[in-house]
Amino acid sequence: MKKIPTLFVRFSCAFVVLVLQMSANQVFADSKYTEIAPNYERACAKGDGLSCFNLGGKFLQGNGVRQDDREAVKLFTKACDNDEPLGCTALGWMLEKGRGISKDPIHASKLYNQGCNAGVSDGCFFLGWMYENGIGVDVNEEKAIGLYTRGCRLGGGVTVGCDILLNKN
Repeated sequence: MKKIPTLFVRFSCAFVVLVLQMSANQVFADSKYTEIAPNYERACAKGDGLSCFNLGGKFLQGNGVRQDDREAVKLFTKACDNDEPLGCTALGWMLEKGRGISKDPIHASKLYNQGCNAGVSDGCFFLGWMYENGIGVDVNEEKAIGLYTRGCRLGGGVTVGCDILLNKN
């Protein structure tokens, strides 16, 4: 399978876009952060996975808070532990890249799979990339194409997998 290095860069950047492209009712604007942050913090403390994921995204980006990868990892972990598949996918990305936590591509692939199985298109795309390039899993072109296809069908913020499929035809 032909590897496309520039797409890897787009994949890495695309996750950052994922955090920012969620619907307006999921992500709060910087100007409103101080007003509603306590609500997200309380909801996260009570086990609301989506609130934990949203806060993790803020810490990942330094958007309205100090940028802190370790805090983002904690919040994505809590989101995933509370059955929020976006949190699992985000934690997988942090593990794959080694941001705020030691690199662990094998664990990352499992988290991407968890997100993909729950309908998170980005989990499918990231896992497809891992199968295409043998990162944390054995190279498997058929699985990679299947995951890209599934991600495209699910829709979502990252379209790189769809681009890869188009380039293969």
